[in-house]
Amino acid sequence: MIKKDIIRMITDSSDLSEEVIREVLDSFFFVIKSALSVGEELELRGFASFRIRKRKRRLGKNPKTGESVPIPPKKIVKVVLGRELKNLIIED
Repeated sequence: MIKKDIIRMITDSSDLSEEVIREVLDSFFFVIKSALSVGEELELRGFASFRIRKRKRRLGKNPKTGESVPIPPKKIVKVVLGRELKNLIIED
């Protein structure tokens, strides 16, 4: 599913126009990106929480040659699923 599909699904289930939904969705993503870019944590209860984690500098290996390769430190986004979403996905 892509963003356009999400917009279409919301349009089909509401009285809002596609343009309004696109603006709201774009604003929502902007807020998430802005918060993460300054190191702020986000928690959407029942869905997921987003945090920035720092990875330390380390040595990796080139799989083709086996040669050691330095991997620089970097920041990553860690996503932890909320209980409700996790239960929907992991049900047996």
